[in-house]
Amino acid sequence: MRPKGTRRKYSERLTKKERKKIAARIIAGDKQVEVAREFGVCPDTVREVQREFGISRWRELTPEVERECVALLRLGTGVARSAKLARVSEPTTRMLMVKYGIVHAHGGRVLAPEKAAKIREAVLRRDNYCTRLAEKFHVSPSVVLKIAHEVWGEGRFLSTAWPPMQSAFPQRNFDPQLAGPDIAVQLVSRICASCFGGKLPPTDDAVFVAAMMTAFCQTILQGQPEPVVNSFAAGLSQAVNALRESENCAWKN
Repeated sequence: MRPKGTRRKYSERLTKKERKKIAARIIAGDKQVEVAREFGVCPDTVREVQREFGISRWRELTPEVERECVALLRLGTGVARSAKLARVSEPTTRMLMVKYGIVHAHGGRVLAPEKAAKIREAVLRRDNYCTRLAEKFHVSPSVVLKIAHEVWGEGRFLSTAWPPMQSAFPQRNFDPQLAGPDIAVQLVSRICASCFGGKLPPTDDAVFVAAMMTAFCQTILQGQPEPVVNSFAAGLSQAVNALRESENCAWKN
């Protein structure tokens, strides 16, 4: 290769000798990224050399390449990923699936309950943004987003707010210092709808309020002063009483 800094024009980035070396490396089966890194160019330049020398992007489907692709498919690797790893086209990969009777289950892998519980705990603590939690737990961001919306509500999360998973909508993302009686009733109604089929649990109301306060003190009430916590508990108690009275009322037409 030429010494760094001696290529003054774009057309001089690669000499004919270098282009032949790149073509030989590609024909030998080396990856475009590796060749590009070695010659100090981008993968698009390597692809340009391939087109110049008439080198196909995909490997010829020899028995060895076919066995390699089929092995990847039988391990459960997706069509696109198998095609990329084996360097054969996706239509050829699908043809091999039909030829060997390989069928992949739809819907992806089921999330383990233990991992789901850990993700939910991290969401409740608001440890980080959903994309960062997805990287930490090695799952898709959509999985974390689904759990986050189940916990914090349906509103779109703000991308730059801290702590994360805050929404511009007030469904389950309100300031406890500003929560009024109507907000408390909405909150208790949502909890009943999610956990008790839309009705208050058949337990003592004081126990129900205490259980809710135990959960909220670890999330939205964490770090709040004692007067705010006491006021919030009183609001929940009033909301439960109001909902209990409405359930016990015998409405007649």
